[in-house]
Amino acid sequence: ALLIAESTKTAVFELRRPGLGLLATSRAELGESFGLIGGFAYALIHYCLLVAYSSQGGAALSQLIGLDSEEAIVAFVLIFGTAVALGSEKFVQVLNSFLVFIVGSSFFAVCLLAWPQVSLDRLLALPKDWSAAFAAIPICILALVYHNIVPLIVTQFQGDRSKISLSLTIGSALPLTMFFVWIGIVLAAVPPTVITSGQDPVNALESTLDGPTADTLAFTVAVFKLSAVATSFFGFYFGLRTFLLDVLERSSDDVDQMTDIFVSGIILIPPAFAALVLGDGVFLSALDFAGTFGIPILFGIFPAAIVLSQRQRQRQEEIAIIRKDSVLSFSQFLPG
Repeated sequence: ALLIAESTKTAVFELRRPGLGLLATSRAELGESFGLIGGFAYALIHYCLLVAYSSQGGAALSQLIGLDSEEAIVAFVLIFGTAVALGSEKFVQVLNSFLVFIVGSSFFAVCLLAWPQVSLDRLLALPKDWSAAFAAIPICILALVYHNIVPLIVTQFQGDRSKISLSLTIGSALPLTMFFVWIGIVLAAVPPTVITSGQDPVNALESTLDGPTADTLAFTVAVFKLSAVATSFFGFYFGLRTFLLDVLERSSDDVDQMTDIFVSGIILIPPAFAALVLGDGVFLSALDFAGTFGIPILFGIFPAAIVLSQRQRQRQEEIAIIRKDSVLSFSQFLPG
């Protein structure tokens, strides 16, 4: 993530184009061929994840308000897609902050409700199948990927290195901590036979509780799922939006209303249609595909190659840059 931030900041300063995404940066530094490969992988990953989030968001909404799965998917995309597409930047920021608060609150509530069932002996008694660890790597990688919105963070913080680094560090540490706590509590609260039989541990946890407590847990888990999926949906919407604007050679600050509507339609309609056609099983399949094909290359190898290219060029041109006062203009373009 820090490599993407550095490459984006450098490219914005050098090309004098605010709002650059990973596609434009890779094309400028690595050439058109790598730019096309990266662009294809970027679009494929984002569409896969938007399909997954549309499906899972619809499932959570269905659990909350009782719609059938198809209606819930349409409702999810209409509600949150319209909000992010037509809402002002300030509105989306406030809505996203509210949803993040709901994520934290519902997560804390789920942990409290499940805590009476937690047993350290259950956790230690779980069978260990290390052969399954490799198959889980794509999902583990994907669970901590937010790199698509790093260029947007660079723009919002106007290239301020300390603010960007702090934001990315906190943004990585908090989800990682929540994942460990969540996995530990759920695995320690259900019998080991649930895990070995392949059952959903969350559903099994709900079945171990009685009456109102079980209903409250089910409702809280659905709220947690919906708010978490919605925040991820927002992030990948903006990541794909930045990508498509790069393709159209437009910056985020130079978009007319018709172009914005066109781009929003391209982002929202295909994933919703795919989620409707492919059904409930598409969620894990889409996550696994995105985590296996593309993310390690696009968000791992590409940023490292871009930064290496930029640093080598900067070393070679250091004397010329100083003589032309480009360092001064670099600093003035985006403070920080």
